[in-house]
Amino acid sequence: MGRTNPTYRDALRVIESNWADFRRALRGQDKPLFDQLFSYAFEHADAGGLLNHHDPLLSALFSIDLEQESRIETFGDQLEAFEHDLTAHERRFDTYEERLETHEDRLETCGDKLDRCDDQLEAYAERVADLEAALEGLAEVEATAESRAESTAGSDRDAFGN
Repeated sequence: MGRTNPTYRDALRVIESNWADFRRALRGQDKPLFDQLFSYAFEHADAGGLLNHHDPLLSALFSIDLEQESRIETFGDQLEAFEHDLTAHERRFDTYEERLETHEDRLETCGDKLDRCDDQLEAYAERVADLEAALEGLAEVEATAESRAESTAGSDRDAFGN
């Protein structure tokens, strides 16, 4: 002989069909959520059947609450993991920011050294220009001296009759 009482799953199907008009009136995006609630109730049907409460809707609502509480806990764990990752990334970002500041300081120091090198190079270029001018002056003096020496030698030859 079979059972005379309907199973809890049968009772859930009856509750679902009683709510069919409500579901039909829902917006399109809410219908999958409504269906998900009944899915939660069916996932805990074994426990609801063991309770054998006179109002199966109470067991269904409790099953839905239980499943949603589980999801909230899962989301909380995921949020903690994301916050942990975010903290780690913030620390890494701070480290990179400090390294960037160090490199910027080094770059500024190199720029200062480059400015000093440019100043020294400019001073050396001025000295080279001064030395070149002095060499040109010496070359002119030397040319003048040679020219005088030749003219003096020529006049000495003339004077001595050579």
